[in-house]
Amino acid sequence: MAGASENESQTIEQGERIYESTELNEFEFYADEFHQLASIKHCTKYPGHVDFIPVEDFNLQHLPGHLQDPDIVQLIKCLSNLTVMVRAKSVSPERPEFYPDTDLPYPLHVKPGRKMNRQLRTGTARVSHPLWKYVEEDDVPCPCAACKVSSTPVKTWCQIPFVTATHVIFDSHELKDTQVVIDYNSARSNKIVLDVFDDGGFSVFTDRADIICSTHDVSLYDRLQAQKKEYENLRQKLAKKYNEKDKSTSLAIMVSHPHGNAKHVTVGQWTNRCQAGRHGDVGYTYNTPSCTGSSGAPVYILGEVNWLRNQVHSGVRSDGNFAGVKFFTWDGEGMSQLFLYS
Repeated sequence: MAGASENESQTIEQGERIYESTELNEFEFYADEFHQLASIKHCTKYPGHVDFIPVEDFNLQHLPGHLQDPDIVQLIKCLSNLTVMVRAKSVSPERPEFYPDTDLPYPLHVKPGRKMNRQLRTGTARVSHPLWKYVEEDDVPCPCAACKVSSTPVKTWCQIPFVTATHVIFDSHELKDTQVVIDYNSARSNKIVLDVFDDGGFSVFTDRADIICSTHDVSLYDRLQAQKKEYENLRQKLAKKYNEKDKSTSLAIMVSHPHGNAKHVTVGQWTNRCQAGRHGDVGYTYNTPSCTGSSGAPVYILGEVNWLRNQVHSGVRSDGNFAGVKFFTWDGEGMSQLFLYS
């Protein structure tokens, strides 16, 4: 298996703090809000970000002519309401030096003898399942930081899970200062910030991380539940209209927080599709535009119906962007082996 070329990795430095990152992945780093806003203005991958559509502006005209279906637009509106920004500082000492069975550097690996960099990084995530609501009669105290030190912790609260990429949030060590930012749709948005208190597991192999937040806001829970239900109904409806395997209707739409900024939609096509494993896991490469900050973003494949197959954006390869459902390579006709990085 080929090793990483010189331009596939870079070293991020801040004083004496050094660790390895990789251009395969697309989380964003910034020191403060000024640098966050400047990063999108000076983007070299997509100057001007003309292919990135603000979620509030997304409409039928942004879809290919033969796929200008109002149900697709409404589904993406629902998906955008379920999409959040993730921000974190902690870096786990358990991050491996390389991706499994490769010599490609794993992002944020802490070099021996070096301090961990706590520079803020951002990625993207989406609401997962199941959402859960506790009421007073359940007698389960809210696990948020305020309730933990309170003599009267809140007992009517909600648990909201999110899925992102493991290279964004690697393990429980990195949860201690991780937050999700909900409703960041524009500079005018009234954002909701939730702390992460637990996880549902991490996988380096699938590049999927499940993180869990709590909130006292029952109306937020109700709103996200309603959006999730509508999204699922629309997925089912569109799966009856379109075949996910049909390249004539190939469509891959991403909702992400590029450069840690407000949500944008990007539209492209899936270019390769691979089914792997006994459980029918499916992975894609696609030409949908993405940028730093897009790691962990949801990618909707037109016609895909199974909620468990929701694609999580992992990064960039020479043949396009990819979602990290399984590690696989392409031999020109399909899957050759279960390794994504080649």
